[in-house]
Amino acid sequence: MQLQPIGRITVFAIAEKGSYVTPGGARPGDDIILTKGPAIEATGILATLREEELLRKVPSDLVQRAKDLCWQTTVVKDAMAAMEAGGVTAMHDATEGGVIGALFEIANASSAGMRIGESLFIYPEEVKAVCGAFGIDPIVAIAEGTLLITASESSSPEILRRLKSGGIDASVVGKVLENPEVREMKRLDGSIVSLAIPEQDPFWPIAFEGLI
Repeated sequence: MQLQPIGRITVFAIAEKGSYVTPGGARPGDDIILTKGPAIEATGILATLREEELLRKVPSDLVQRAKDLCWQTTVVKDAMAAMEAGGVTAMHDATEGGVIGALFEIANASSAGMRIGESLFIYPEEVKAVCGAFGIDPIVAIAEGTLLITASESSSPEILRRLKSGGIDASVVGKVLENPEVREMKRLDGSIVSLAIPEQDPFWPIAFEGLI
């Protein structure tokens, strides 16, 4: 088994009150923007930890692209591009619990509702391949590197343009609603599910299995 380095760091910053953006500022009518797609971190790490197994199921070029996603597990460039464009009301990176968990956390912090369409997501081919190989639902898997942004409808085109010019794929995936009782996502199969923090992130059992 190839050993992989694991690191942790805690960062603190000081800012003037009102000069920063939190997950709690989403407003009814805002667009919801998703960068890069779901399960970015899960895909990159699993492709690295379980490469040999994946190569028996997935073309080698897709496996390499999946491994390369490890270099995208940061939202610094995403956030800076969005803030430079203006009109941002809330931001949150999709880590534990994936995209669906992060959407719920923004809605909850903002006391707002949301209506999301999974068909509007950026869906990298390598994410589909790796998650499919391990039977993972991408929207509930750890997704560090994916940023969720809420912004006024008039501002979202410029935010998308700035992201694209920085080499970051992104799309508008839904709307913020006034009614906090409506927090839902239409899945690719047409089913409607509630936004919620998953009971179990499917990444961890598969990742630990690969370390045994």
